[in-house]
Amino acid sequence: VRSDVYSLGVILYELTTRRLPFDGESVHEVLYAILKHEPRAPSAIVHDIPKELEAIVLKAMEKQKERRYQNAQELEADLTRFCRGEPVTARPSGSVQRARRYARQHSVVTAMLLTAMAVALVLGALSAGKRQMRISEVHGQLRAEIQTGMDVTRDPDARKANLQSARQSYGLLVDLAPAREETRAFIGDLTRLETGIEAAEKASEAAELTQRGEARLAEANDHLQAGAQILQSAVQDLSVDLPADGAAARYLAGWQEYLSSLLGSESLLAQAGPPPGHGLDGESFPAELLGSRELRSLLTDKLGEVLKRLDIGLSLVPGSAALRSLRIDSALLLARVVLEDGQHGFAEFVLAPLDQLAGDQDVWHRAVILALRDKVERDRAGYERYRNAPWRSGWSQGDAICVH
Repeated sequence: VRSDVYSLGVILYELTTRRLPFDGESVHEVLYAILKHEPRAPSAIVHDIPKELEAIVLKAMEKQKERRYQNAQELEADLTRFCRGEPVTARPSGSVQRARRYARQHSVVTAMLLTAMAVALVLGALSAGKRQMRISEVHGQLRAEIQTGMDVTRDPDARKANLQSARQSYGLLVDLAPAREETRAFIGDLTRLETGIEAAEKASEAAELTQRGEARLAEANDHLQAGAQILQSAVQDLSVDLPADGAAARYLAGWQEYLSSLLGSESLLAQAGPPPGHGLDGESFPAELLGSRELRSLLTDKLGEVLKRLDIGLSLVPGSAALRSLRIDSALLLARVVLEDGQHGFAEFVLAPLDQLAGDQDVWHRAVILALRDKVERDRAGYERYRNAPWRSGWSQGDAICVH
């Protein structure tokens, strides 16, 4: 019977290990151990015991009858095969069988473990679901921020704020789902958004620079118009009571024509026409214009105001040919006027910046500047000879001042 097979298994266990399979201080403890515990594997006691023999011993001592040898003949047959070196029907206990045995022996612990596993699975499922919801939320938020930032009609600062928020959302999405294809796909969208904002900023800066340039042109034009009008008014005042066919009238008429062309010019950068001052070198300058101290004083005041206006205009638009030409012509005329009063230092001061204003191609202006500088040197030398003349040695200083 199967109980006899179990007893034979206990005998085999004791023969192979020299120990009883179950110990206890009383009969009750031994019986409890037989019912609730599995015997210790013989190989754990005798390390060199053959695995096949161990399998035969443990199969004979199986607690489940259906897994035990059905009778003593089956046990004998398996032992005979082992002795002959043939394969035996008993198999070593696998992990599943050991788990089942442990569960039977520790039912309470097993129940607790199963409960804990179930709770862990539920919590894991809830956590995974919550994580997926968060990924979807961040994904939608990132998509909305990119689409809003792509709207070129919005304020640039607002688009920058969208870009910053989109970068933060993308970083969060990378932390939540780094390996997802849709996460990596946002890199291109973010790059396009950033490029679009940079292009819009550059276009805005260009427009602002254009507006500033237009404003500077308008302001410079106002100064040019004001300077030309002041000079035109002075020319009109000088033309009063002059013979219409005289050299002075013709000279002033040329200035009127020149100033009228400047006042009618639409572009400050347009090349100015030939200056009318073809007598500024002193050879053909109409002397009657400078014969009156009152006229010279009027011209000096007016030309000084004109130069201030034109200097402001040139500081705004340095490349204006009209401003530069009128600035040179006005300075030449002022230098010629103050020379008439012997103000050689003042004349040199007025002529000093003209070399830089007159370009290499402005041959006529450069020639006139040189001629006036020569006149300054000649007049100064003549004045020095006059002042140091021997016949003036007996004069008082006051007389000299009066003569000068």
